[in-house]
Amino acid sequence: MNFERKGIVFMLVLLLSNFKVAAKKIIFEDKDAGFALTTSGKISHGFGFGSNTALLNDVAQGYLGKVDKSFTFRTSFDWTLNFLHSEGVESQVSLRSKSVWGNSKQNKTTTESIKLQEPFIGSHSHDLEPRILYVREAWLKLNLDDLCGRSIGNQTVTVGSFGFQVGRGIAFGDAFAVNAKSLGFYSNSTVDMYAPGMKLAGNVWTESIKYNLYGSLSQNKSTSLSETTTQSYDQLIRNGGYVTSFSRGYGAVDANFISNLQIILFENEEKHMKFSLEPYTVFNYNALQKIDDEGDAKSKMATFGFGGELEYGRFELGFEGAFNKGHQDVYAWDRNKVTFQTNSTTGAIEQVYSHIYNEVGLTTKLAYTGDTSTYRPTSGISSTMNSAQIGATGKYNSATRFRDAYKNLYKGSMFVADASVYLYKRDFKVSLEGGYASGDVNPNTQKTGSERDYNGFVSFQEQYYGKRVKSLLLLNSLVRPTPLAESANYIPGIDGFSDIKYVGFGATYAPESSKRKLNITSNILAGWQDQSAFKFGSTTENASSSLGVELNTSMSLQLFKDVKFKTDVAFFFPGQFYTDLKGTALSSQVASLVKNAQAGVSETNSLPTLGDNSSFQIGTALEYSF
Repeated sequence: MNFERKGIVFMLVLLLSNFKVAAKKIIFEDKDAGFALTTSGKISHGFGFGSNTALLNDVAQGYLGKVDKSFTFRTSFDWTLNFLHSEGVESQVSLRSKSVWGNSKQNKTTTESIKLQEPFIGSHSHDLEPRILYVREAWLKLNLDDLCGRSIGNQTVTVGSFGFQVGRGIAFGDAFAVNAKSLGFYSNSTVDMYAPGMKLAGNVWTESIKYNLYGSLSQNKSTSLSETTTQSYDQLIRNGGYVTSFSRGYGAVDANFISNLQIILFENEEKHMKFSLEPYTVFNYNALQKIDDEGDAKSKMATFGFGGELEYGRFELGFEGAFNKGHQDVYAWDRNKVTFQTNSTTGAIEQVYSHIYNEVGLTTKLAYTGDTSTYRPTSGISSTMNSAQIGATGKYNSATRFRDAYKNLYKGSMFVADASVYLYKRDFKVSLEGGYASGDVNPNTQKTGSERDYNGFVSFQEQYYGKRVKSLLLLNSLVRPTPLAESANYIPGIDGFSDIKYVGFGATYAPESSKRKLNITSNILAGWQDQSAFKFGSTTENASSSLGVELNTSMSLQLFKDVKFKTDVAFFFPGQFYTDLKGTALSSQVASLVKNAQAGVSETNSLPTLGDNSSFQIGTALEYSF
């Protein structure tokens, strides 16, 4: 037995030995007062091990071992308090605590920019004690029927932080402020916190037609004088000149407005028959978007979608499609700012202008000597000034200093469909699933013109990993380099359900007569990139679109009345896409290591770049519900 196998066995034994049972469910009810108080919760201890899951790289080597391997022990605790009053009032508070054993850096404060004199030199956040207890949801629901004293279709108003999504949660999901996805950490959801919002819901004419009107704020920088007076727009250009008001002002928000209908055309629970449809609209307004600097772009985007679910005896069928409409206004902008560089002669750190040079050849950057209007034109500012001399100063603009205004037009789309059939009673079923989400290159760096189409699908707060055929890697956490390249030095990974085509087959065995509630599911999926990317080191030759094949198996078993054991195992066999992009840096930090290696000042082997090795993950957990 090698070291890795010994380690896995040891961790499983340690996991089991640390499992403890919590208190039973507590329910308090006062019929005379007309209210009920309910508490419930869950404790979960989990273990996960992954090999080549981040970079598909089995070569990158550190001093103590390989880089692309990990193991974690995790503990989570959830506790919910629900108050239900007979006069149409309901409220709920859910608390959560999550920790990774031995690692306090899993919980962080929000990041803030650091300014040293004039330059911004990066961002900073603080680590929090991992065993903190935080509010996951807190909401109040009022039933307007009870308030009005008459039946008006079960109309309700909900205010606070609560889960809400449309369809399968692709166009708009409930994954607000989530931690990184991780196979091997089990809870009832990977969503750690719900967005604050408001919802008006109820029936339309009949109980078979329900509606939701929902609004939420993802970000708001209009809450204090310090935020509204922040000097964010000193680089903004309008009508050929700099604007005269640099303050951010009121209205810097990222807001969502959603509406949907849930229509049941027919339903018979005894015969397992139901047909439902859901049309929806998602509108997002975001005045805080960033191309080069925060707030240098504004977006208005609507997503129109339609989904349906059919259950007819032994057969199940579902689908959903959606498309984006709207545009992103990218402002005319002066990219020049004060930054730091190392003096090539003395090695000293010095302040320089980022986009102004001392000579026509654009070789050495101009040293910063204080705020001055000398290098800020007064009129006629446009990209035609790039690479040109600044007045009669003998100093020159960089080739990319001034950015003209333009629009990015949203034209993305997606479609998913799946089906299942029970082959033996309702104990064993097989399923098929396929999906598509459009992709595109980055219009800000790889397209030109005053209007630029962006054909990649844009989702919000999404964590979709399949419905009837589940994916643990391909759709869930596997890195996929994207053609949305922000730099020639590295290619970031795709975030969200975009730029992918996939098909999958699955089988589930869950005998209804099982006292232990056994459930075993196995799936196989194959995926392809929608938008072509260039091969590593090439700007003309496209890489293959074949992402590879995933095999996974999940099992859950009720050990005791309230105790459940779960385990997941997943394998991924990369396709030619990863071979063609092998060696790619996926972050600026890795790109810097590659640059140093090429210069001969560091080791050239074992760099943490993208590989094409097979990956493996396993996760186990014990859950106690009370």
